[in-house]
Amino acid sequence: MNLETLTCPADSRYRVVLDPAEAFPDDPGQGTPALVIGPRDRTGTFACVTDTGELDGMEVPPAVARWLDSLAEHVDAFLDAAFSIAEATS
Repeated sequence: MNLETLTCPADSRYRVVLDPAEAFPDDPGQGTPALVIGPRDRTGTFACVTDTGELDGMEVPPAVARWLDSLAEHVDAFLDAAFSIAEATS
């Protein structure tokens, strides 16, 4: 699995970075395998940002929120695979 960066087509200041090296099966809270990065390098986990609609205290614009929601299945599949691979290799 490779690092994957997805850029929001509605606002390129927002990205989702999917990093399999951040998957720690023995301590899932340790890493950030699905990270949202926004303006001024504000960050949050994909799950937190999609749940709250905020990124480090800043409201996510509606177009960005819709884009993030559209990625949910892809991110879930990535996380399942990343944790499975990490568990198999640990």
